[in-house]
Amino acid sequence: MQKYINAHCHINTPTDNKTGVVGAIYNSAKMSDWETIKAIAHTNNHAHACIGIHPWHINTATPDWEKQMEPILTQNPKFMVGEIGLDKNYPNMPMQIEFFCRQMEIAKKQNRTAHIHCVGAWDKILHLLGANAPRMVMHAFNGTPEIIKSLARKYDVYFSFSPVILDARRTRIHKSVMVAPENRILIESDDMPMDVLPALAQCIANIRKTPNDKMTEILYNNTMQMLG
Repeated sequence: MQKYINAHCHINTPTDNKTGVVGAIYNSAKMSDWETIKAIAHTNNHAHACIGIHPWHINTATPDWEKQMEPILTQNPKFMVGEIGLDKNYPNMPMQIEFFCRQMEIAKKQNRTAHIHCVGAWDKILHLLGANAPRMVMHAFNGTPEIIKSLARKYDVYFSFSPVILDARRTRIHKSVMVAPENRILIESDDMPMDVLPALAQCIANIRKTPNDKMTEILYNNTMQMLG
């Protein structure tokens, strides 16, 4: 059976081992998710945890959020940081930037991968990363091929593609799939059921004109490499 690892899902995403899904990376959106994420990771050997504060939910964070986040990461060496990022469609960009930068600093300090959400803010993300960024996963990547090339030249970065790529009209994202470094491509269900992963692997195989079995193996190996 072909094996898949879901590079990005959430606490309400049902598990799925019927279609070869052998692992999943669960991202939190707000502080109230953290205990649930911890429980998922501690009770399921195939679950990987990310704790973070999503730009949509920065207004729910308590003033001591950093003092709560850092000990959880210290006590759980395999936990990652996520989902964090910037979103132009939500208010208070200065506060979004503050939360994003501080969480990126924590990820770097703790040597953790950061799982990043970016909507309409690539100019800001590229400006803020600087030279001292942690390993990153660009979740549900929707940027241009030029952004992929720029990021791949400078950073330890992976590009995770969501079910959006199944829409044949999304030609720009298909071009991004085509130019992404082969060893840096991941797939994710995001907020859809995990059984979409085989279709995503097949779609990427078609776009890159690679046999499906080979592409599926590449995607699995990439995710294992990213998990370290």
